[in-house]
Amino acid sequence: NVVGIMDFRQDSTVVIAAHYDHLGTGSNKSLEIVHKHGFHPGADDNASGVAMLVELAKAIGKVKTWTYNFAFIAYSAHEAGLFGSTFFSGSDMCKGLNVRAVINMDMVGRMDTANPVVRVSGAKTDVLFDNFFKTSENMPFRIRHDDSNITGSDLAPFYKMGIPVLNYTTGIHKDYHKKTDTEDKINYQGMGMIYQLILSSFDLFKFENDCHYMNRDQR
Repeated sequence: NVVGIMDFRQDSTVVIAAHYDHLGTGSNKSLEIVHKHGFHPGADDNASGVAMLVELAKAIGKVKTWTYNFAFIAYSAHEAGLFGSTFFSGSDMCKGLNVRAVINMDMVGRMDTANPVVRVSGAKTDVLFDNFFKTSENMPFRIRHDDSNITGSDLAPFYKMGIPVLNYTTGIHKDYHKKTDTEDKINYQGMGMIYQLILSSFDLFKFENDCHYMNRDQR
């Protein structure tokens, strides 16, 4: 894992994350019908998420009045079985951060231009998340809420700990886990819109320690 901390001397920390590993030169997880070995670029999965992570870090670093700290984490070993996020969630570093929420980006680079949709998981894990999406209007894309992938994603270990989680993705496509997941197919305008959505949410989410954690029954 690669971890960067912005310490604003607050009591709690927001984790912003994306896995940076892919299939390399191929593996049994390649979905190529033949020739499974060969360079798999992973432009959307998940260079797009890592690019979003870096840009959010740049923007957040320009503000000095946050009411929470930030940890920016690029996970390794996602494709092998979520080992990077699982390791970090159980580490002493994570325990010391007092994590308030985890925001994850996994494949945010292929928004459909004809039917622009962003799939969001975890909105119901915190009242503030839920209220933000209920009050978000005039967006140039549709939000699809789908929690089905929480337990199979890098959100899983944090969700099991009762920490509020959010994941953003534009979903699976025909180039998923193939050698054709290349940079020229990235929808940069769509990525910019998702970036603005995530960034705008920080003005509403104050992430203070008394801010309405939802328990399992409420979820």
